[in-house]
Amino acid sequence: MYKLITLVFILIGAAWTQWVLQLGLDISCTSSIQNCLNKDMLYFGPSILFFSIAILSLILDHKKNKLTGLKKVELLPEVIVQEVKVVAKKRHEDALTVIEYSKVAAKAWREAQELPLEQQEEFLDKLDLNPKGDAEALLKSIKDAYYATVNHYDNQEANDTFALAKTIGEDVVTEFERVYDLMGDTIQPMEILEKIVSKFYGALSAQSVSQVDQALLGKDYWSLKTAWENMGYSISSSNQVLTRPNGTTAKVKTLQDLLTFTEMEKELLSDKLNSISRTTNLNKVIIKKEGKNVLL
Repeated sequence: MYKLITLVFILIGAAWTQWVLQLGLDISCTSSIQNCLNKDMLYFGPSILFFSIAILSLILDHKKNKLTGLKKVELLPEVIVQEVKVVAKKRHEDALTVIEYSKVAAKAWREAQELPLEQQEEFLDKLDLNPKGDAEALLKSIKDAYYATVNHYDNQEANDTFALAKTIGEDVVTEFERVYDLMGDTIQPMEILEKIVSKFYGALSAQSVSQVDQALLGKDYWSLKTAWENMGYSISSSNQVLTRPNGTTAKVKTLQDLLTFTEMEKELLSDKLNSISRTTNLNKVIIKKEGKNVLL
């Protein structure tokens, strides 16, 4: 580009010099250009100028097209690589496969499900990383670490019951701590837990959760209100505040607020229902062993 500009100015300078010299040497041009004897020569310089620019432009344009063609050829890849789509492995896919086919792993997983969700996730994560590992040893290490964090009492039965309370929720844990610290050995720890569960979640059942699900499908405010009240919840008509059986509250001023609350709350209740069912039916078995109450 710069070479072209330079050349243009050189040609202009040459043409202009020719024109000035022609006028200076021709005496007849002193009064008027029209009187010049060789006035035709005055057009020679500009003609050369424009002719040179045209030729140079054609040359540069040809070179540019040639270089562009070469670049396109160089950029063409020698080998066309086919895109390979990699399907990501699902989380816990290996762990669940081991649990499906190994009786030992399946038994360990059933026991792991008695622990809080955090410890269940830890079991699956570690089994996923080492599918050939010892599932029983893995469960024991997770249990030992977990119970080390929940053993607040000298009484092992109280510690075991406290661990069960943690699988239900912090509201139950807080109430258990309060009552056990107040009453101590005057009442069995499991009896305390049973009363707390009955107080906070006595109306919680598979049937009551199903009623909430049905009301949620209809998206009707009064149907949802009734379903929650059947589970021990209350909704104040004056300030639209929903109060849970454990005393905590939530704002439900509009139907959308109640729908959003229901979506979130019913998931929590499903988890609590599973924990309570294990506590009251399957995992709450107290036997007499060597004169001591042992919670299995």
